Amino acid sequence: MKNKIELRYGKTITYSAECDKLASHIYHAIGVKISAQTLRRVLGFINDGSKPSKSTLQVICNYCNVDHVEELFAAKKPKLSAIDLEQINFIKSFYAIDLSSGYDFNYQKACGNIARKIINQPNYLEALSGFLTSNAIAQIFFFERFPYIDGITGDYKKHFKRYVQSKKDQEAQLFGNCILFLGAYLSQNKIELTDYLTRINSIAVHQEMHPFPQARKIMSNILYHHRYRDKTELGKWKEIAFEEEKKQLRGNTPSAHFPFFQFTMADAFNLIGDYESALKMIHLADLDYKRYDNGVVELGYFECFDLVRAITYYHIGRKEDATRILNRIESAKFIFICHDYFLIQQKILELNRCKSTATKKYQKIETEISGLINKTGFTTFKV
Repeated sequence: MKNKIELRYGKTITYSAECDKLASHIYHAIGVKISAQTLRRVLGFINDGSKPSKSTLQVICNYCNVDHVEELFAAKKPKLSAIDLEQINFIKSFYAIDLSSGYDFNYQKACGNIARKIINQPNYLEALSGFLTSNAIAQIFFFERFPYIDGITGDYKKHFKRYVQSKKDQEAQLFGNCILFLGAYLSQNKIELTDYLTRINSIAVHQEMHPFPQARKIMSNILYHHRYRDKTELGKWKEIAFEEEKKQLRGNTPSAHFPFFQFTMADAFNLIGDYESALKMIHLADLDYKRYDNGVVELGYFECFDLVRAITYYHIGRKEDATRILNRIESAKFIFICHDYFLIQQKILELNRCKSTATKKYQKIETEISGLINKTGFTTFKV
């Protein structure tokens, strides 16, 4: 349990006096007060024979993002070699860089490489969890710039929830709850779906926010009301989508490098089968934004948007255009944070294009889709 608390806290707790700051951190993270004296008993600094109460253990569970008390005691410290520890210390120092006020895309690209390394090494993510969720630079350049959507229904989810607990500003709360909503939608978790949407809709949007959280709030409502067949609310949020689209920065505006808003909305419309609305968003993006990467957009977004176009074109009857786009797409170039999410959609499109379900090609693609769904937990996708 001590190890779990330290991982969440981001520091080793060596002295009894540190429990005062830990108590403050717990209150900041989950809004529940627990006394420093209670924490001293929990962590073994006071050994008076009393055991933590059920309510105390539940607070610790909530803080550590574990579902059951048993997980607190069953948790094992990640096995890390001397080389691993050296790498982890390097990663921490990388996020400790004092950034200037200017936007540094090279630093962001380097952070993408670091994020890949952490995500591909589960022990690293576990060992770094407390640091990443509390460090201001890591919050931005690990969780916000590179949210690992492919892992949002798995073990990564608990680390992402810790980030949401830790960073309380309006935009972070909107962004974080929208990503958690998407995970609930993709895994068909109805209880979480409603809970996250309630949180999302309690947060106001303003134009200074990044286009992604602006679009993901609308996307969340569109997916939710489509799932529960509320045509009135769905129609309302579709209208909001196009009203807000008009307000997005575009043209030669320096920060309008990529149509993040339109890309997200077109993807949302494809997911609910509203291909005409998706086409309108794509058309607006193609009119007002640069078509190819100019060096200041993460590698993979243009390829993902190409797939969104292909899906839309196929379903509105422009099958030759869809095929032309599919032939140029290199799925390996999909941005790594949602590679499998888009690969599943590509495979489903390829499956739809098969002339017969009896062919080996069809059966091969069907098997690949099933494997990807099992890997990601994205059961909302059906073959």
